Amino acid sequence: MVRRKEASGTSLPVRNREVPGIPLPEPGDNSWEDLAQISERFRQHTAIEIKKRNRLQASEKVWASVSYSLAAVAEQRGWEYDTYHLKREVARQVGTELADANSPFSPSTESQEQMEAHRDAFLQDFLKAYDRARLLHDNFRQNDLSWPDIGEGQRMAATFLGQLAEFREKGYGKFTPINQDDQRRLVRLNGLNKEFRKVKRQLDQERYLQDRFPRYVPIEWRREPSDDDDKGAAPPAARPPSGSPPPTGGPAKFVPKSGQGSDKEVHLKLGRQGTDAAAATPPPKGRRPRRSRSKDAQSPSVNIQFG
Repeated sequence: MVRRKEASGTSLPVRNREVPGIPLPEPGDNSWEDLAQISERFRQHTAIEIKKRNRLQASEKVWASVSYSLAAVAEQRGWEYDTYHLKREVARQVGTELADANSPFSPSTESQEQMEAHRDAFLQDFLKAYDRARLLHDNFRQNDLSWPDIGEGQRMAATFLGQLAEFREKGYGKFTPINQDDQRRLVRLNGLNKEFRKVKRQLDQERYLQDRFPRYVPIEWRREPSDDDDKGAAPPAARPPSGSPPPTGGPAKFVPKSGQGSDKEVHLKLGRQGTDAAAATPPPKGRRPRRSRSKDAQSPSVNIQFG
């Protein structure tokens, strides 16, 4: 039996002299290059374990190569990746950016629905490879999968690792969120989840997301230019769907629904005698407005309340 010496002077038996050709980086704070190197080392380990017909070790080495490759992407971008959930969020974000980079649609011309449909179709296959690698990780503890299943997982992982390597090399970074799922995922990846949870009101949450990760405005929300623009009048804002931020930049503005808040109290501005009064919101049918008494009969402002 061949023996190798350790730094301490003791010797340990070596059962198999075949080892990965890529060295293991020194321990400590690893850069994204170090993490990518460890991923490649585990990929070589997978081939060795398959030759040894060790199903459990081969399964775990496939997952390790995928996990370290995702960690390299996250480290390169400054994202969080310490949990299984965050690693899948990294995978989803990478798949989303790859889908946009290879999309036949353009955010400036296509609708939100078309962009989301293209992303979903791409992510379905992209995340399937990640989920299979995670299944191989579970197989290391449960011994559920046979060699054909492990071989299929290895092939899917090889394609997945190639896409991650391409992502690290090209560095896709021009990503525009198109919905709140995108915004919330960026909150989690950037380590802002605890801060975001302190924001309780839904309106304030929307403002928080829009201030930090502004959303793309779908083309159907955009307002066509009108004659009022040439006159210097403030153009009316387009009405986005309920619960969505406004189509222009800046925080969302809350407009109370009819019958809530300040709508119960309408202030009617009156002109002097002989001039027309400004239009006011009419009272509900079947109810007479109750005019509040005022000491000054000539007051230019009358407060009308609907009781």
